[in-house]
Amino acid sequence: MSNRFCTGCGAPLTPDMKICPRCGKVAAVSARPRPQQRAPRPQQPVRNVRTVRTGQTVQNGQTVRNSQPQARRPQTAPQRRPAPMPRPSPSPAPERQERAPKKRSKKARLIFHAATAAVVLVGLYFAIFFVQIFRVKISTYDFKTEIKLESSNYGQAMESYFESGKWSVNPLTGTCTYTGTTKHGDEYEIVYTARLKVDVKNISINGKDVRADRIESTLMGMFI
Repeated sequence: MSNRFCTGCGAPLTPDMKICPRCGKVAAVSARPRPQQRAPRPQQPVRNVRTVRTGQTVQNGQTVRNSQPQARRPQTAPQRRPAPMPRPSPSPAPERQERAPKKRSKKARLIFHAATAAVVLVGLYFAIFFVQIFRVKISTYDFKTEIKLESSNYGQAMESYFESGKWSVNPLTGTCTYTGTTKHGDEYEIVYTARLKVDVKNISINGKDVRADRIESTLMGMFI
C-alpha cells in the first residue's frame, strides 16, 4: 500500500507520481491523507424571535438565554426644588422708618397725659368752686342786734340786694369773691374766706375799700 497522498485532494499516489492525476497538483510526500474540507452548512433562518425582559431570546419556539443582559434604562433622579434664597438683611433706612412711629407714639402719650391732667385740674377747680360757693351762700352773719332781718344767709342777701352779679373762686388762697351791681348802680366786691369758717375779708364799693369797723354795718344793710 502506498504511503503517498495528494496534498490537494488527498488521492493516493504511487511513489513515482509527481503530479496528482485527480487534481493536477504537484505531488508532495505526505504521511497521511489530508482530510477533505466539507462545505459549510447553511444556517437556517431565525423565525419568531422575541426578546423577553429577563434577558432570554426565543428562537423557533425555543428559549435561548442571552450572554449579555438587556441594558436597563437609566433612572432619572427626582427633581429637587431649588433651595429658597436667603432674605437680604434690612437696610438702615427701614430702621429709621420703624423708629419714627415710636417717637410719634411717645409724643402722643405726652399729649394724652397733658390733656388728662388739664381735665383733672378743670374738674377739681369746678368741684372746689361749687363747694365753696355753696358754703358761702348757706352761711349767715351773727349780728349783735334785735332788728328783724329779711335774709337768713348770704345767698338770700345777694339775690335781694343786688341787681346782677357773679361769683369767682381762688383755690390757692381759698377765697370766694362776689362782684355785683345794686339797683342804684353801685358796684360791690365782697371777698369771703371759706376755710373752716366763712368770714367776710374785705368789701369795696365803687373801687373804694370799706373800713374794717364799718364792714358789719354794710352787711347789715344787705340783710335788712
